[in-house]
This record gives sequence, C-alpha cells and structure tokens, in this order.
Amino acid sequence: MKFPARWHTWAAAYLVLQSLLVTAWWVLLAVSPSARDYFKPATAPDAMLFAFALPDAIFFIIAAWWSAWRLIREPHRAMLPLALHVGGAIYAWLYCLLLWMLSGAGLAGAVCMLFCAILPSLFLWKLCQADGIEP
Repeated sequence: MKFPARWHTWAAAYLVLQSLLVTAWWVLLAVSPSARDYFKPATAPDAMLFAFALPDAIFFIIAAWWSAWRLIREPHRAMLPLALHVGGAIYAWLYCLLLWMLSGAGLAGAVCMLFCAILPSLFLWKLCQADGIEP
C-alpha cells in the first residue's frame, strides 16, 4: 500500500475540519437568530442566508469530504472534488465580499470565506503541481 505524501494528509485533515466547522456554523444560524445579524444586512430577510444552505452543503461541505477522502485514498483522483470545493469557496467569498462592499454589513462572512478559500486553493495548486498540470 502506498501512503500519501505528507501534504495530502494535512490537506485532508484541514478539509474535514473546515467542513465540520461550516456544518456547525449552519446549525448555529438555524438555532440562533441573533447570530445571523453578523452575516447579512439588517434589513435583509433570513431567507437571504438560508438560500445558500443547499449550495454550501453540496459545494462546500460534501465536496470537502469527497476531496479529503480522495486525497487520502487516491490523490491522483482528487482534482475534481477539490476544484468543485475551491470554486464554491471562491464564489461564496466573492459574494460575501461584494455584499459587504455594497451594504456595509456582513464583514464577518467576507473574512471567514476568505480564509475558507485560501488554503483549499493552495491545495489545488499543489495537486496540479504534483500531477504535472500547469494551472
């Protein structure tokens, strides 16, 4: 059995942790209406946040788990799930950034999503290098 390179293990652990934290964040938003105020303009309905639950579940949480599993088991097949995760994270960050720039509210979301997009993007770049692909 061939063991993955050390960075694969760290990347997989990070992706699992990130997906667990995002899941906890969604639970917090569901049970604590006051927590929602940090992530949306005051006049926006809660539906503005919850409209992102399904895309987050698919492209952020599930794709992160799928990426982690592939990075550990079959690193050469991790490109697709990791690219889906990175695309979802960058899309969410850009949305949160523009929401904050246009409304002055939701800075917490823009900051959180920036950090959620940086490391997975670096993992994707590293995977491209390992596979001999020029990004």
